[in-house]
Amino acid sequence: MPFQTKVPDDFLFTAVEWRRLISSLDLPKRQSEILLLIVAGQADSEIAKKLSIGAPTVRTHIKRILDRFGARDRTTLVIEVFRRFRQLRS
Repeated sequence: MPFQTKVPDDFLFTAVEWRRLISSLDLPKRQSEILLLIVAGQADSEIAKKLSIGAPTVRTHIKRILDRFGARDRTTLVIEVFRRFRQLRS
């Protein structure tokens, strides 16, 4: 039997909620776009292709986003984004 897990309801967000969260973070537009793609699990190369920019540019934006959140890597960044989102919902 394949592994299955139920995602808790407080981790399911609508598009409207995502827009509200991202706008509350006060990031530049491009960094907001990249952050959403990181949360969606996209790799640097996928983000670059989707946004029609170079991979080095994507990495520069990611470094700035990580610095802004005080995150050391993508995992801690995503955890912080979800933590802030849950606070907004409260």
